[in-house]
Amino acid sequence: MKKNFFAGLLSLALVACSTASTPENAVSNFLNHLQKGEFAAANQMVESGGIEFKDVKDSHIFEKMEYTILSKEVQQDRASVVVKIKSIALADVMMNSMDGMMDSMSDMDINMDDPAEGMKEALEQTRKGVSQGIQKAASTEGREDTLQVELVNKGGWKIRADNAPLALKLVGL
Repeated sequence: MKKNFFAGLLSLALVACSTASTPENAVSNFLNHLQKGEFAAANQMVESGGIEFKDVKDSHIFEKMEYTILSKEVQQDRASVVVKIKSIALADVMMNSMDGMMDSMSDMDINMDDPAEGMKEALEQTRKGVSQGIQKAASTEGREDTLQVELVNKGGWKIRADNAPLALKLVGL
């Protein structure tokens, strides 16, 4: 009996964490999770089948993102929240990552006596170069955009699955 009670309580807590009581809270929770690099939690704020963010080691893409909720409109079980977002531009991340990768590759001293170890070292140096490029891009001024986030209420507010433009705008495209 106690086991079932605690299992039910845990399920209820998980559902409560993945939905929000207002559209603004849903959008804020989603964006806050992205800022912290909590991609699994951010994905829980999106309706099933929608955009999905993958964990990226050493990712700083959303760390400096800033946002302001400008307005909301609610009609029964649907809502729109307008948000002003300032984030880094993905094009800057890509260019800086490529620069970092090229710099690290030009400095490589690959161990040719042990090809497997040499490849491991090369991959680690490349990863570090890409990570440094991302950090450099994350420290730049960024880009500001206003977007409309569509939500649906299914026992709590979640970002609608058909919000593909949201993902593009979040990464500055």
